[in-house]
Amino acid sequence: DSLQQLIHYTFRLGYLRDTHPGYFQEVMGGRLSHLINLNNVKIIRQLGASDESMGLILKAIREPDTVSCSRVQAMTLLFEFCDMAAKNPFMTNAEQSALF
Repeated sequence: DSLQQLIHYTFRLGYLRDTHPGYFQEVMGGRLSHLINLNNVKIIRQLGASDESMGLILKAIREPDTVSCSRVQAMTLLFEFCDMAAKNPFMTNAEQSALF
């Protein structure tokens, strides 16, 4: 439940940053992006540590009974997860290697 809240909170912060870039850059500098990156690390660590979460994502991709839109959503989530882990400046090389 707290992971889901963190994901929603981080998404909202990213939305605000992306839709009003000039305002937030002027007022907060890079603090908002910094907070988003830190939250992404928490999300990645929690998802990566949860065999159940990763299992559900992989099952949705592999199962022939999965509706195609759900399969696409699962693949998109997995791609974004890997992309965030690879690009996040707050993830150590050891953490990135452990995820992959």
